[in-house]
Amino acid sequence: MADVELAITGGLGTGAVGTVVPSRTVALSGWFSPPDSDPGDTYWADSASLAHVQAAIALASDGDTVMVPAGSANWSAEFVIDKFINLIGAGSTLTHITSTYTASDYLIYFMPSTPSLDLPMRISGIDFDFANKCYGIHLLNTSSDIIHSARIDHCILENGKGNLIGVGGPIYGVAYLNTMTQTLAAPYWPQHTDNHNSASSWVNSNPEYGSANNFYYEDNVMVGRGMVTNSGGQGNRYVSRYNTITNATENSYWMFDMHGSYDDSLPSTMCIEVYNNTIHGGSTSIGSLDQRGSMALFFNNTFDCAAAYMQVRNEYGDNVDTAYSPATSPDGSSKRINRSYYWNNKNNGTLIYPNVPDQSGAGGTAYYSNLSPARWVPYPDKDFWTENPNFTGSANLSQTYDNENIGTLNIAGMGVGLLAARPASCVVADVGYWATDTTTLYRWHSGAWETFYTPYTYPHPLR
Repeated sequence: MADVELAITGGLGTGAVGTVVPSRTVALSGWFSPPDSDPGDTYWADSASLAHVQAAIALASDGDTVMVPAGSANWSAEFVIDKFINLIGAGSTLTHITSTYTASDYLIYFMPSTPSLDLPMRISGIDFDFANKCYGIHLLNTSSDIIHSARIDHCILENGKGNLIGVGGPIYGVAYLNTMTQTLAAPYWPQHTDNHNSASSWVNSNPEYGSANNFYYEDNVMVGRGMVTNSGGQGNRYVSRYNTITNATENSYWMFDMHGSYDDSLPSTMCIEVYNNTIHGGSTSIGSLDQRGSMALFFNNTFDCAAAYMQVRNEYGDNVDTAYSPATSPDGSSKRINRSYYWNNKNNGTLIYPNVPDQSGAGGTAYYSNLSPARWVPYPDKDFWTENPNFTGSANLSQTYDNENIGTLNIAGMGVGLLAARPASCVVADVGYWATDTTTLYRWHSGAWETFYTPYTYPHPLR
């Protein structure tokens, strides 16, 4: 949307908290564009104070917009937004909120009371400094109704005691063009983002790649110490793409985290995609992805740091196919590691490969007697595939894994290149091939190539 002048027909500073301005008389400038449907009315808070913003939201209805003017304010209490609204500041260099609320909890809960309305919900153009006193913003949906249009954008989010952004329950959307900075490190391990749902997600939905049914983080700048930029678990999902990430001072364990299954109530993350991120680490070491369950695509990520590594492992020694309920999602997808592909991830120009750790700590591999034939999981070329620079579709690349149940073996892996260079056929089932000219991942399945994955539209259509 092109920048236009902001024309206000209602008065400001009149002493009436939450001045209402019908939306059709307001030309909103810069990053804020109203939804395609009727955007409702627009209300102005008289200042950035918590009391004035709360009062303006109290006047608003689902589908309305609340504008927060330029200025600075301290917020001393938790703030719950229980409506579908757009909360829009004057810009992250003009509207400043500092937390004086001290708690191991979020400053803002954005949790519409009637999720079935499924209207847009958005926070934009505000600088939030959580002052290392509390967590940041929690988008929360405790129902089984899906919210499809959530956005956090053009904000500065900094100094969280915990997560800067939390996404809980079935909420899809995008966080984009934010600057997210964490200054605390261990023992707090403040995360930039955290995505969790509940056991019901494995009953009501399926893992899927390349879909609008996900929460996306794109084109953000993230800075921190010993960073966890994205974490997922309990049946949730996330996509992290086109972000610029800088890890300073402490080593990172793990930058992208993906929980497996702990018990019936704490099931695995459903699926993640992490791609086209630029990650600066300087003299630090970065554990990039710790995949402990279900499905992951990790590709085209560029690192420059002392060391970068990733690992694939079963969360514990349990067979999650038989130990926990439900065993699968409605389409039969398992919570164990499966259909996961890693390619073109480089540290200082050198390819990095996922490892399977040994059995000495939590995780490693688990024996799945229910499979035919029974075998250890995760296992290369069966549960996950990694780039083979000399890919032919046959097992011709020697790889060594720390896990004693795997050791050293030849793998087929997956290929990367032009579509015309893809082998006509393959010996190993379910190998992948990423065609750089069609930006599509193909899979050799049931004796033929099939289209397996195409990244979702970028930039995200909600932008």
